Amino acid sequence: MRKKIEESAVGARARKKQHVASRGARVFDLPTRYARPLNQETLLERRKVAPQKKAILAGAHFEMVQLAKSLNFDLVAVCDPAKTGPWHDFLVYGQDEEAIVSHPCDGVILAIDDSQLRAKVQTYYAGLGVEALNVLGGTIDSSSSYGPGLVACQMSIVTTECTLGEGVRLNVGATVMHDCSVGDFTTLAPHALLLGHVTVEEECYIGAKATILPGLRVGRGSVVGAGAVVTKDVPPGRIVKGVPAR
Repeated sequence: MRKKIEESAVGARARKKQHVASRGARVFDLPTRYARPLNQETLLERRKVAPQKKAILAGAHFEMVQLAKSLNFDLVAVCDPAKTGPWHDFLVYGQDEEAIVSHPCDGVILAIDDSQLRAKVQTYYAGLGVEALNVLGGTIDSSSSYGPGLVACQMSIVTTECTLGEGVRLNVGATVMHDCSVGDFTTLAPHALLLGHVTVEEECYIGAKATILPGLRVGRGSVVGAGAVVTKDVPPGRIVKGVPAR
């Protein structure tokens, strides 16, 4: 009985293939098993994960720890003068030089929200010969460019022909649309949106779910409040909020 059922199933599959082929469609046979085992090397190859880099994390930020690990970084030390001592699985150093001497690394990941402080820390590490590493957890189109120290969190998107400076931080869900320019050490909070041809100058902060309409400019050091809709240029050093932003 079982043999008859199996033969019937095989015949049904053959008839279905013949029917599909007669309509001009391509027929694919799915493999019953992989040709080689999915070891770690194979998985990394399929995910296109870069070779593991040893990194120091500047700023005790657990979300950044999780993101860095998911991207195959080996965090060898954490530095944060405001949070020294045991922290999760790390011993947090108060002095960056002490961490560098104790833990040779390929570079530093900047887990610092404040734009001006982030700029100072990146400059400090550069003076010690330690480069700022890019953490690319989002999607960045190949036609766009970015400087060192970029942190692009999960679900962040940078579309075509955009230019991002040094030390830019794109939080979860932040979106930079086509032909935008984002200056050095600017921060986009979660789900902030820059529409096409927007220019955001250095050390700005664009709040959560804020929207900058196409073709506008946000001046250096400005802050756009959460949920704001910017409908005209923002002069340097201003704080704007609301709909429309004022």
